Amino acid sequence: MEETPSREKEKIDEIPGKDDLSNRDVARLSKLMEKEAEKARAEELEEPYNITGTTFTIEENAVKTDSTYWSRIRPIPLTPEEQTTVRKRDSITGISRPGPEGDSIFSPVRKQQPFKSILLGGTRNFSTGKGRIRYGGLIDPDMLNFNTVDGWSYAQDFRFQYKIDSLRTFRTYLTAGYAFNRKAPLIKLQSNLFYAPLRRGNLQLKLDYRSADFNDLSGLSNFTNMAYSLLYRENHQKLYEKINVSLYNGIDLTNGLAVEVSTDLGIQNRLANITDFSLLFRNSKDYTLNLPDSTMREDNPYLADRKKFSCDLKLKYTPRQYYVLRSGRKHMRNSKWPTFMIQYQQSIPLEDMTWSDYSFISASVTYDAGIALLSNLNAKATGGYFIKNEMMHFSDFNHFKTLLLLFDFNGLDNGYKLLNYYEGSTNHYWVEGHVKITSPYMLLKLLPWFSERMWTESAEISYLKTDNVNHYMQAGYSINDILFLMDMGIYIGFEDLRYRGIGFRVNLKF
Repeated sequence: MEETPSREKEKIDEIPGKDDLSNRDVARLSKLMEKEAEKARAEELEEPYNITGTTFTIEENAVKTDSTYWSRIRPIPLTPEEQTTVRKRDSITGISRPGPEGDSIFSPVRKQQPFKSILLGGTRNFSTGKGRIRYGGLIDPDMLNFNTVDGWSYAQDFRFQYKIDSLRTFRTYLTAGYAFNRKAPLIKLQSNLFYAPLRRGNLQLKLDYRSADFNDLSGLSNFTNMAYSLLYRENHQKLYEKINVSLYNGIDLTNGLAVEVSTDLGIQNRLANITDFSLLFRNSKDYTLNLPDSTMREDNPYLADRKKFSCDLKLKYTPRQYYVLRSGRKHMRNSKWPTFMIQYQQSIPLEDMTWSDYSFISASVTYDAGIALLSNLNAKATGGYFIKNEMMHFSDFNHFKTLLLLFDFNGLDNGYKLLNYYEGSTNHYWVEGHVKITSPYMLLKLLPWFSERMWTESAEISYLKTDNVNHYMQAGYSINDILFLMDMGIYIGFEDLRYRGIGFRVNLKF
């Protein structure tokens, strides 16, 4: 017996049949399809979280036995296509086959050009199929940088990946360079061991010996700072010397509940401007001191040289977290429920007063879900409190993403566009909130010419309260993916219900 289509389904089939669809028809079609999607989602509530639809049973010796073993017990010979698949599988699991004499560890997929690979970089794959090495090349514009602390610097980029077996993968990223004016090395190494694929296990080791932004997580990008320094003689990025080793481990305790544990041992040294070079405005403007806040004195204790040993614990929980299995690995899907996170960090002074001694606790709720056809809602609320804060470095304050400049490359999401850099940074307490709605049809896209563009529109509201910023509220509207090269937005801000300012921002994506 055939299923009778619903009333919404009949209307969905009817609207596209019109000769000339209006914007009103498109909006109506979107709402009808969302109703049908809600019905389908309601039927999924009782389904298992593994939405792959496949149950895997792996014998203990299934990976250890090669294709020769299976050929002896297989009654029907493999086709040529199947034999190719088996050879790839044997290479992934590390089972070797006799090859021609002189076979190299690297796969000669195409004619090698050593000079070009050294000059412009390239990727070399192991003939076993288990690993590859990537080199950025001697000529790599992305590795060139300039700031008033390091002067000119240049680095080289190396990446290595090796598949140990079907369950474990090892990756290493190394950036090694030199600051020519400061005469100091710039090294950043990160190694990851991905294990327990069904529990997303990740063991990470990080080494840093470089100049770093005081707001290292969400601060100004190096390229933006270099462009403004050379062209406008403005050094917005403030830096310190970071010598640090970090060990991290993250794993799912159960589906939806993840734990992350890390420890850091490091040295934080003060740096000063070492060059005043710029291409323009040499005689009309001066660089500012390498101080994160103009009200800070050079003898501020939070900028003094420090040593640090800290431990960090995070717990993340997402109810009804669905996932899919691809190649035996767990990949999370978006949940209709928010993600809850709680974090505690404690530094331990190992010797004298030069060691940091602070602790804080924070919690956050993030939500990302579709609210209509091709429309999305992103929301985030965060709060934290420093239990102890007398002896610490300014880089260990809680910092916020600030987008003060007209042009940037850091994206427009969850940022404060009308606050000065480091203005909201705090070692006391903070309350932060962001709500953003993105849709293909919101305001301008309802107009004739704009409706034909492949853009999206966003409306957002942000809030911040710290001991330095009193009830800052910000509202904005942006057009995204213009020519797939940029986002543009306009924002207005209020602090303590008083007008703070209005600004236009452009996020570049190239």
